Amino acid sequence: MSLADTTENLPLAAASDSLLDDYDFARKYPEQDTSPTSKQEIFGWCCYSWSSEPFIVSAVGTFVPLLLEQFARLAGFRLDDNTKPCVSAPETDNPIPPGLAPPGLIPPGSDKCVLPLFGHFIIDTSSLALYTFSASIFLQALIVISMSGMADRSHFRKSILVVFGILGALTTMAFLGVSYKHYIVASLLAMLANCCFGAVNVCGNAFLAILVSNYPQNSVKVGRDGEFITEANISDTKNQLSSQISGTGAACGYTAALVAQLIAILIVKKFSNPVLGSSTFAIQAAIFFIGCWWLVFQIPVILLMRLRPGPPLHLDETELSHKSSFGSSLYRLSQYTKYGWVTLAQTAMHAQKLRQIMMFLLAWFFVSDSLTTINSTAILFARSNLQMDTTQLGIVGLLTVMFAILGSLVVPNLIRRCGLLAKSALCGAVALACFIPLYGIVGFFTTSFGLHHAPEMFMLAMIYGIVLGSVATLTRSIFSTLIPVGLESTFFSLFAVTDKGSSVIGPIISGLIVDSTHELRYCFVWLLFGLLAGLAILWWGVDLEQGVRDGEAFTEEA
Repeated sequence: MSLADTTENLPLAAASDSLLDDYDFARKYPEQDTSPTSKQEIFGWCCYSWSSEPFIVSAVGTFVPLLLEQFARLAGFRLDDNTKPCVSAPETDNPIPPGLAPPGLIPPGSDKCVLPLFGHFIIDTSSLALYTFSASIFLQALIVISMSGMADRSHFRKSILVVFGILGALTTMAFLGVSYKHYIVASLLAMLANCCFGAVNVCGNAFLAILVSNYPQNSVKVGRDGEFITEANISDTKNQLSSQISGTGAACGYTAALVAQLIAILIVKKFSNPVLGSSTFAIQAAIFFIGCWWLVFQIPVILLMRLRPGPPLHLDETELSHKSSFGSSLYRLSQYTKYGWVTLAQTAMHAQKLRQIMMFLLAWFFVSDSLTTINSTAILFARSNLQMDTTQLGIVGLLTVMFAILGSLVVPNLIRRCGLLAKSALCGAVALACFIPLYGIVGFFTTSFGLHHAPEMFMLAMIYGIVLGSVATLTRSIFSTLIPVGLESTFFSLFAVTDKGSSVIGPIISGLIVDSTHELRYCFVWLLFGLLAGLAILWWGVDLEQGVRDGEAFTEEA
């Protein structure tokens, strides 16, 4: 039954319609676009996820760290003899990890290589990718915070989404023209592309609430309270609709990542040299394809999404009147940036009054950092220690995405059927994640198992995927129950900043460990520590029932 059918049968249908108008469609500022959300607009919004998700899953998750490691090897020299290059014939543009080279091409014992960074700092060749992603995530976090005001309070929302999408795509495509001699340029491209993805994500998330609030009335199903439609019913309906649209977008992103990863694997296989191992060009071609994917699917975003300007930010008109056109633009930009940081600070002050939220965010800091770092560390470990080629590592990424989808779909249903508590399920997922670094640590004591063989990496990829899918679903679900009513967007921005901020630490520490030991396996010790710390805080430090009561009390006091 549609909303229109429901209201016709109620004594106070007119009053109910008025409530819906006030709740969803009130024109609160002159520029507000209250036209009903169309299916085409939702399709356009889903295309933003379809276009950009393969970048983070396929390019960042698999191919970019491999390319950076390859460039580092080509430009580096052997640890045991710094007068000899790490790779014997760099002019062929076929980077050969020592274990992959045919017998006799590279001397035994030369599998440890280092890179002179800026001519002074010596780092392990595997560390370049780790430091690059740490820096890119740090910059991405700064951009996310600084741009949140412009995404929420300006008419530039769609423009930012499209411009940064195009810039990110072109930056990703530019990897094709970079030589190993300019590995710093490749590192900078990775940072820039990742920052563009962060900007796109901020604006994409900002559109969700607008799509929901302007969804056509006659398509929304609303429950009853006696004979009247209540505001609580409408709020519940909006939450359900938000979850539905958000879930559709996430499904599009996962599906796109699967398709793009599969095509990228075929590209790598096509351009790889079967004798000398996967060439640099094969990896660059795969990354170039991901950039093309991102660029092409900007077209439906441009054509189908409406501008949907946000409420204007109150600016000092007197200040603006004394400035030139360029000065006014700089002033507006500074005020939007200030708004983002002030909002974050206010959110942090609110969170300090809610102990359970603070404890949950602390646990998420450790868990998110470890889960993010596991991916890049495992890819580099598989390449340098297990001597897996690029095609095999592409399959590892493919398995991760497939099982992430499985985890996000199966775990919530399993919780409902078995009557499990969400906190227990999340702790179980984190405990399962602990198995991954623990399995790598076992390899110190035996060569029979413990990540000494390629098939073991495929097994761990499946486990990692299930963990990623289930943890992503459960953390957002649990965190939403702790947030005071009316502050959902504000607190989720703090959640996102915690996620991004934590992911800076792991790669730096892992890079330092590799530089000190020249052995990636030691990184698993740090990753296990992070997961166990997060698990302990979740289990003993977070009381969800108390958190819900605190949130309700905070709402009443406000």
